[in-house]
Amino acid sequence: MGNLAWWEMELPQGTVRFDARKATILGYSPERFVHYSDFTSLLHPEDYERTMQAMQDHITGKVPRYLVDYRICAADGSYHWFRDIGGVTRSNPDGSPQIVTGIVMDITAVKGMESELAKKHEELQAAFAQLAANEKVLQWNYAELEKSSTVLARREEEFRNLFTNMEEGLATHELVVGTDGRVADYRILSVNPSFERILGIRAAEIIGKTGKEAYKTSDSPYLDIYSRVARTRKPESFVTYFPPMDKHFRISVYSPKAGRFATIFSDISKEFRQEEALRKKNTDLEAAYEELTATGEEIRQNFEKLIENQHELRKSEERYRRIVETAREGIWAMDREFRTTFVNRQFAEFLGYPPEEMIGRDIYSYIPEDERVDLRQKLEERKIGKAGSYEWRYLTKKGEVRWGLVSATPLFAADGTFDGSFAMVTDITAQKDTEFALKEKNASLEAAYEEMTATEEELRQNLEELGRNQNDLRKSEEKFRRIVETTHEGIWMWDPDLKITFVNARMAEMHGYVEKEMLGRCITDFIDPGDRLTSDAEIKNRRQGISGHMELRQVRKDGSVIWVQISSTPLKGCNGEFLGAFAMLTDITERKRAEMALRQANRQLNLLSSITRHDILNNITVIRSHLLLAEEAAHEPSERAFLKKIGSVTHSIRDQIDFTKVYKDLGTNEPQWQALEKVIAKLALPPGISLQNETDGLEIYADLLLEKVFYNLLDNTVRHGEKADRVRITCTTASEGLVLSWEDNGAGIPDKNKEAIFDKGFGKNTGLGLFLVREILSITGITIREAGTPGSGARFEITLPGGTFRFANAGTS
Repeated sequence: MGNLAWWEMELPQGTVRFDARKATILGYSPERFVHYSDFTSLLHPEDYERTMQAMQDHITGKVPRYLVDYRICAADGSYHWFRDIGGVTRSNPDGSPQIVTGIVMDITAVKGMESELAKKHEELQAAFAQLAANEKVLQWNYAELEKSSTVLARREEEFRNLFTNMEEGLATHELVVGTDGRVADYRILSVNPSFERILGIRAAEIIGKTGKEAYKTSDSPYLDIYSRVARTRKPESFVTYFPPMDKHFRISVYSPKAGRFATIFSDISKEFRQEEALRKKNTDLEAAYEELTATGEEIRQNFEKLIENQHELRKSEERYRRIVETAREGIWAMDREFRTTFVNRQFAEFLGYPPEEMIGRDIYSYIPEDERVDLRQKLEERKIGKAGSYEWRYLTKKGEVRWGLVSATPLFAADGTFDGSFAMVTDITAQKDTEFALKEKNASLEAAYEEMTATEEELRQNLEELGRNQNDLRKSEEKFRRIVETTHEGIWMWDPDLKITFVNARMAEMHGYVEKEMLGRCITDFIDPGDRLTSDAEIKNRRQGISGHMELRQVRKDGSVIWVQISSTPLKGCNGEFLGAFAMLTDITERKRAEMALRQANRQLNLLSSITRHDILNNITVIRSHLLLAEEAAHEPSERAFLKKIGSVTHSIRDQIDFTKVYKDLGTNEPQWQALEKVIAKLALPPGISLQNETDGLEIYADLLLEKVFYNLLDNTVRHGEKADRVRITCTTASEGLVLSWEDNGAGIPDKNKEAIFDKGFGKNTGLGLFLVREILSITGITIREAGTPGSGARFEITLPGGTFRFANAGTS
């Protein structure tokens, strides 16, 4: 098994002569070694005393032969195992040893040498004892590597779960450089599931493609920004509209290594539409002021300032969500024929096989007969690119049935063809101890020796395999670590005692600390006292397994206060026990300042509106008084008709002024959660009309004028329902969120008027009621439409998107 060399040492000087191959195996020049100590100084610390003692025992006559295995440091810093065999070949006249001669070989060569030396009975016992000692060393190394691999696997899984389960889309890329040395494009290397969900593009369709090919554009989107970040290694964030998808995105980009960059993005189209609705409301208000007062130019300037503040607010907003589930799972990879190509140790132990025995076997070998029909259907889904998560039964090597929770994902080659499947399997049966027993040693020493050498070979192979796996896990861990450490959002994790177990650099920077100063501290140390009740309620939700989002104030090291938006997810163990929580935090201090500036501007506009409205109403009162006097003095019918026309217009102006009194408060206060049952209870039902509320604990996140919505819906029923005597409020789930229905049994609304009734000025009365209803709801992205049947009653359907509704004691929707 190769690499045999001789050596000779002269005593007591310790000078050595040796075959140059021993030095070249280690990567040294032979001139490096002159004295015995030149070799012993490179011994592994754990082997030094044992090796020196073995030589001492031989030259003092305690043992007839010098035989020892040891590790020695090579030029590249690694350790090589060698075995020395030798003895005294020349003695001095007084019988003391003069020259010791021997041979040296690497660990694999030892086996061949010992096989030959086994024929010599007197040397077999010593070789056997040495091999037994070597086996213990290998077993210890195996156990240590196994522990290290387990830790690496767990950490890799944590980072992989972050990559896989975060709500934001994430993609990694590399720059494509043209022949002229300039950046020409970028190539997509990997994407997470949220990338596929948000953009509606399958990973298999774009991984490996350039930006132009993936997004079907003449130029790769945002190439100038991405190449700048990859070149400078400085992260950037921006908000953009992408016309091919008709969507607005908030994108954070950073560079984990030179020539590469990663993007984290979220779809903010809904927030953008809400902002557009608020902008439209401000435009309508500006138009109303222009009609009512001669100070319109000043109002327009104020609104332009307001719009500018809103634009700055939108640029500062950043929202990220993260759901992380951690579990210790088995890993199973298969080829396109569903033959096993890789299993990790945990999955092999789950089925009672050694890993190498499972390689090459098809999936049906581990599935009970009555499950195989359903299994074929699952495998067909893998072939067409469909992932799946389900519970499944497996047959162990002993024929026992065990349950596993499977998360399976298809794998595709670069050309898009199906190339296999990857599965993560969690043992959900009771854990059983795996009994290991050594075979009985044969009576003869040769048989025992063969058994020990076979065990040593198996351990060596396992060590090599674990070493390779450890290297792969280290690379994977490094990949996900770079994502966490270079992201623009703060990240922290805390345990069941609320103690911080992890923070990234961005989180520490946001709070003015270094990372180690925050570790071990309670998360409540960083919460502003004014937000402790909100924080305590959210912590309670985490303990109950409920994810959530919140905005609250936190205290920095220097005592200053910042606003943060938190997306938090509970962490659970294999048995469902609460392990703590994971959270991503975004600094929204600038956004909050812009919001306060926006509300201050609205308050100033409302003050101006109140003064103007009061002056106009006083003038209208004077006009109406003079009209009454003019009507009494008029004698001609034509004059009276003309005066009545003026009186009607004056009354209409007064109604418009009264409407602005209600409309002025729209959007000036932050939306809040409001119990629908309490809002409905404030309605004054007229005699003859009954109301039935079937929403059972529904709470709505809306403007504080929500009560006006249902007041106007009731007013519409009373004024236009004609025969209506019953109102029913119900709610049903839909793909858009929750649909809340207000339904009466009146005359209904003609089809041609179903959309027009929400226009300002439409109708027999003021024409402002349902217009105001739609404006109030639009503040938080809620929509309304009329969907009743003419002649059978009106039915107003209010669609509440996710995040704007919840049910009491059930957490956020």
